[in-house]
Amino acid sequence: LDRQRRLGDLLIHRGILKRSDLTKVLNLQRTAEPNKKLGQLLVEHDFIRETQIREVLRIQLEEEIWNLFGLEEGEFRFEQILEKDLGDLIVEIDIDPLLLEGTRRQDEWRNIVRVLPSDRIIPAISPPESREAQNRFSPLQWKVLSQVNGRFPIRAIINRAGLGRFEVYQTLYDLIQSGVIYIRKEDQIVKTTTPGLSGNDDILDVNREALAPVTPKGVSGLLSRLTGGRREDRQEKLKFQTPIGLVTAFNNRLLEQLGSTDPGLGARLWMEMLISFPKADLITVKGTRLYSDQLEEFLAAFEMTDAVTDVFEDTMEALVGLADGLFRMLVQRAGEKSASKAVREVLEDMAERCKLTFVPDFRLDERLRPVLKLGN
Repeated sequence: LDRQRRLGDLLIHRGILKRSDLTKVLNLQRTAEPNKKLGQLLVEHDFIRETQIREVLRIQLEEEIWNLFGLEEGEFRFEQILEKDLGDLIVEIDIDPLLLEGTRRQDEWRNIVRVLPSDRIIPAISPPESREAQNRFSPLQWKVLSQVNGRFPIRAIINRAGLGRFEVYQTLYDLIQSGVIYIRKEDQIVKTTTPGLSGNDDILDVNREALAPVTPKGVSGLLSRLTGGRREDRQEKLKFQTPIGLVTAFNNRLLEQLGSTDPGLGARLWMEMLISFPKADLITVKGTRLYSDQLEEFLAAFEMTDAVTDVFEDTMEALVGLADGLFRMLVQRAGEKSASKAVREVLEDMAERCKLTFVPDFRLDERLRPVLKLGN
């Protein structure tokens, strides 16, 4: 099954949970209470109500069961588990209506996948002359249509709309049939088996040459360029408004070297991050560089209201996820020991020269070392 839409992501995309609260609970689960499920911890620590978690779990379970109807063959294992071992958050589902709905969806799905065979496809708004004279949209259609911008693939639209996968596909299919949107075939993202970002190892379209291991001499040159040459040549102060600018600059150091043979690398990798972190789309990309100026101005101009905080947190998580993916690419090219040493040097160099206008106590190395699994 497609496991991209995890419980935490569902809660965030539906506006029930803040990303910062999810991060706190995941850290708690990892360090102090590894035997408890995420839903239990969220309820116990009063981040959400039990009724909310039950509803989202029900939606998640129904989606996964309906996905089974799309499989033509496979194997399964039945396990009988005592109710007391399931924990407190038990979700009961009436199976008969679920099976009927699954059968109905299966019939519709055959038609939908002929038009939309992949969630990597990018829909766009049709020009006015190709649409019907008058279009009347339902609230559901408006919700999906408002996320169509000609840049985001279907998977990102699902996350941004906070709806079920089938609902979004069905709505997009209906909008295509009525001529409101269309699919630009040349913009489809090709699925590969290249190591990806944030644990998704099959979603990046990356130039193989950019990932190929290099000779020892090439490794030395790559790492030398990454760390910036001699220390006395790196005295210029790095000034940023917020930590977003600093983490963006760190990613640019990696991108400029890894993307030397693939100028479109940065744009493709960042688009992948926007699928899971849609509110990070104020970061722009050109060639092998990310630009955070627009977002930094936005963050500096407004107090940290809920909306601004959500944008900040989504962007920070996206940038950290990108750093994780880029570091793994560097390990593949230069080896883990050499890559770790070079990245530690970059973090130390940037920490020494950095000045932040807002959040001056932010520490880049403390934020990235645990994610990149860098030792001292």
